[in-house]
Amino acid sequence: MTLSPMLTATELVEAYRGRDLSPVEVVESTLAAIEASDLNAFWRVDGARSLAEAKEAELAYRNGSARPLEGVPVGVKDIFDTAGLITTSGSSMFADRVPAADAETVRALRVSGAIVVGKTATHEFAFGVTTVNPHFGTTQHPTNHGYIVGGSSGGSAAAVTAGLVPLALGSDTSVSIREPAAFCGCVGFRPTHDTISLGGVAPLAPSLDAAGPIARTPDDAALMVETLWRLSPGLAREPLPTPAFRPLRVAVMATGWSFAPIPSIGHALAKAAIALERLGHRVSHVEIAEFARGPEIFTNVMLPEALEVHRRLGLWPKRESEYGADVAARLRLAETITMDQHLSAVNDRRALREHMHAFFLDFDILLTPSSAIVAPSLEDPDAPEYLGQRHTVRDLVFPFLVPAPLCGFPSLAIPAGRSSENLPISVSLNAAPGHDRLVLRLGAQMMKELT
Repeated sequence: MTLSPMLTATELVEAYRGRDLSPVEVVESTLAAIEASDLNAFWRVDGARSLAEAKEAELAYRNGSARPLEGVPVGVKDIFDTAGLITTSGSSMFADRVPAADAETVRALRVSGAIVVGKTATHEFAFGVTTVNPHFGTTQHPTNHGYIVGGSSGGSAAAVTAGLVPLALGSDTSVSIREPAAFCGCVGFRPTHDTISLGGVAPLAPSLDAAGPIARTPDDAALMVETLWRLSPGLAREPLPTPAFRPLRVAVMATGWSFAPIPSIGHALAKAAIALERLGHRVSHVEIAEFARGPEIFTNVMLPEALEVHRRLGLWPKRESEYGADVAARLRLAETITMDQHLSAVNDRRALREHMHAFFLDFDILLTPSSAIVAPSLEDPDAPEYLGQRHTVRDLVFPFLVPAPLCGFPSLAIPAGRSSENLPISVSLNAAPGHDRLVLRLGAQMMKELT
């Protein structure tokens, strides 16, 4: 097999087993590609350790002791602790911080044979949706320079889409795995809440935080997430079920959003619905009025939690001048949210979760756009144009993606074509908590139809 930067993790493992490729040559090629890249997707590389582990992987394939991800290069978002390798959380305050131990997810990847080649770029403290970082630089779009990659796991999405690594680890508090995957044109998966450990991961808003994979295919995302479920289980320690994959009841929500998707995204969603029908699934069109308040509920839950995290770390307001302007502004906004507003939002969140529990008794899958827009220009990353007016990226992404963290259900963003500007379009598949495997399997089935 010819070594290609766009091989999936699944293809790499198969090639290793067949002796068609060598982990050493793959890791050498990976390190060279990262060194030559101008994307600023990786902030630091662990070259010597990666090459040593590649040699061990080669021996494992030779003697028949290879593990599920043996020899697969992986990028890790720079909010996950890595033993002996600087972990900054995207902040200059931690520019020299070297953890003594791996985050539990990183340890799980290493135990499974994956090779952590380096740390990928993140929005400062994972507290933003552009990966425009004032301390370590902006990550460039992998196929359309001059556009944002999304965030906060922007480096991971850019690295996977560009062919630097086949898999990367990200985190998702609001949209931070799925939005960059959507804007870059790859796959991003947020698992059921609390099913993957967050030990050793810098918190943003603990009741909303999740870790998960960014990949080229749903099969690769499943390969990583199965490893994380097995080796770094979260609070939900019971094995996730594998629901029967019968003809599914799919609800499609195309309208009813506070910001309707642009026409090219609407057309892509319609094609995705047709593809589902062609695959034998039963499609119904729905509106969920309760989603209208999702961004407001999310903001009033998340910001006070984030403020408390930064206060407990002793960073805010003591070191306010060391924050980037956008993150400092969000923390100041958090100070204006009253306890009554926060508690009201917590109650509204509970009601939304109860509503979606009932919804998923009637439907197996909810299909939505991943965003109202495609990746905005870097010329004005915080306020892109939408139908002739300026809005924040949050306004145009949150309505579609924050229901998953609010309700705890699994959510998968997959590529669904390109816009007239040749920018990636994405749709999202959602299901009841615990039905992660169903979402991933349907995503794999759909991608064969859409790409």
